[in-house]
Formats: sequence, structure tokens, C-alpha cells
Amino acid sequence: RVKDSRAPIVPPRLRKALAPMRPMLDPFRDTAPLRGLRNLIARPQSYPKLDPGLKAAMIRFYQPQSDALRTLTGHNLDVWTAEGDPARQQQKNVIG
Repeated sequence: RVKDSRAPIVPPRLRKALAPMRPMLDPFRDTAPLRGLRNLIARPQSYPKLDPGLKAAMIRFYQPQSDALRTLTGHNLDVWTAEGDPARQQQKNVIG
């Protein structure tokens, strides 16, 4: 199962409040009334932008593993490295 960050979810506080009722509701989970109720409550999750400093630190931290995986597989993994960072590419184009 892949988590879709754009999929609407029930707000965490409400989900926690309803948790004790889940065993009773599970048999009815796929019925039209409960799906309709969920669709009224569920909202898309919004995530904050990744801090550029943290992103750069993560790229540096995982660089050796990315390089090893690139060597092992022969695949282009620039999206995981500083070379694949669009902001870095833009800086290179302005500077160079």
C-alpha cells in the first residue's frame, strides 16, 4: 500500500477520538452511509515545505549511499543528489 499525500484523510484529533468506536464501525466501513460521512469530514493533508537547509543536509548525509547505489545499479539517481536539485541547477546556470 502506497501512501498518497494528496488523498483526503480524517483529521488526526477526530480519528483519535473515534478510535474506541472503530471495532463497532469496521463491519460497516465500506457502506455508502459511512463512506459519505467520511467524505464530508476528510480533508487533504497539507505538509509544510521542506526547509532548504534540512534538504541540503539530507542530500549530504545520503550522498555516499546514493553514489554506491548508482554504481551498483547503473541508474541515474540525480534526483536524490545535489545535481538533481532544481534550486542547485538554477544556481549553477546563474553562476556558470
